Amino acid sequence: MKKIKMILWVLAILFVLLVVYQNQGFFLTKQHIIVNLYFATYQTPEMLIAIFFLFCFLIGLLISYFINLSEKIRSKKAIKRLSATLDSHLKKISELKNELESVEDIRSANGTENAV
Repeated sequence: MKKIKMILWVLAILFVLLVVYQNQGFFLTKQHIIVNLYFATYQTPEMLIAIFFLFCFLIGLLISYFINLSEKIRSKKAIKRLSATLDSHLKKISELKNELESVEDIRSANGTENAV
């Protein structure tokens, strides 16, 4: 599975590099980006379109990181809660085993051992 995953990543990276190489003219042109919010207008200085694409990609990475971070925190809390439940159940099991052993010891001492 790791090899297949690695091959897929290499193919994806090669595909992106191929698209960038074949469209160098587009990615290397400089252009303004204008944001019009009806009450204010903002215009960036001239920059390469490739930088704009890179900026959008990094913003997407940050958004996905923070979404996964909240999921990870929730998972850790659930694991901690389930571990506490497991520990309490294991403790109860050991208490019941000890109680069963003490009952069996009492039965064997009285000589009235019955098949369980």
